[in-house]
Amino acid sequence: MPHDPRVYAVITHDFADSPKMQVVSVEARWALLEMILYSCRMQTDGVLSKRLAAAKWPLDVCLELASNDGEKPSLVETENEWIIHDFLEHQTSKAEIEARRKQKQEAGRKGGLAKRAGKTTPASRSQAGAKASAKQTLKQKRSKPKAEIRNKKGGGGHENGTANAPENSAETTPQPQSLDELAAAHAASQPDPRRCPDHQHLAPGTVPKCGQCAEARRAHDERQETTKANERKQRRQAINNCDQCDENGWVKGTNPARRCTHKPPRKQPPF
Repeated sequence: MPHDPRVYAVITHDFADSPKMQVVSVEARWALLEMILYSCRMQTDGVLSKRLAAAKWPLDVCLELASNDGEKPSLVETENEWIIHDFLEHQTSKAEIEARRKQKQEAGRKGGLAKRAGKTTPASRSQAGAKASAKQTLKQKRSKPKAEIRNKKGGGGHENGTANAPENSAETTPQPQSLDELAAAHAASQPDPRRCPDHQHLAPGTVPKCGQCAEARRAHDERQETTKANERKQRRQAINNCDQCDENGWVKGTNPARRCTHKPPRKQPPF
């Protein structure tokens, strides 16, 4: 049977027949199921903010679930949250999910190290030879006495100008050699706003399914959409306030058509 990468919630067969479900509406039953699935997916451990609940489910439905049993209602209300009763007794907690993920990552890392240790490619042998040669060259340079640099007026010293170069120049980090390399290095040093803090270091295509990453992506997309909407609004307002262009932003009476800058025309000198 092929591996199914999807994540599941634990729902008992008698969920719909539970006495607490029999006394609430069908809408309330479906809302509780949605709450359980949402909390599993987003790893909230059964805790839902009232702000989120108000956006997804009617208040009277939440109140139904909070009063369907005198001792153990399906929802417990606090000042700012709704808590699903006994959620962690049936579903996997966020701490358990993180522990499993770290265990798999560590196992994968050890497996990769073992695989690389047992297999030496021609490229790795070539790299090892190059490193050995570089170390030998550096050792020879360090063993040579430093040449004295003459400071006489108009004198030489140019041929010995390399004597004061740093001894560990061969050990410094290589600098980007092109604009593309510089841009790639800068992008690698910046945090990805579409990922959670735990998955910033992972290479593209290796990020596991993560509720926090999904929330980060949604928040990033919302910010991008808000920025674009504000830009469109500003452009429309500039067009509406300008008497030099038509409703599409083209300067009136120009052929070929020219985009309007919405700035007053420059005054011509009197001469």
